[in-house]
Amino acid sequence: EAVGEETREETSRSAEEVRAYLAALWGGKGRGSKGRVHELPDAKRIVARVERGEAKIQGRLAAERVLAAKVARHATPWRSLRLDYSGAERVSREWTAEEDRFLACIVDDTGYGEWATAAAE
Repeated sequence: EAVGEETREETSRSAEEVRAYLAALWGGKGRGSKGRVHELPDAKRIVARVERGEAKIQGRLAAERVLAAKVARHATPWRSLRLDYSGAERVSREWTAEEDRFLACIVDDTGYGEWATAAAE
């Protein structure tokens, strides 16, 4: 669904061309309809890989939403944000609470996954 600005960054094709290709490959709207992907000799592997990638994207989006909500609950998150580690399976104490707060705020500002931009800050 997210065909747009990303398309221009990743390929020389227009968003419309990519949408047409995806519709032919996957079968239009949703996976319930038959697309041509099943004609490929390694269709099962391709579908499994795409599904893993989509699950990873959904996980990243969920992490972004959780972080944004947590930061938004604070008027001054750079000073007052506290991270609760109760319930965490494993907690590393290599970082201070201030460093954790800084990382959470900078990732919220720059965008989850924009590690080079966050590191430059």
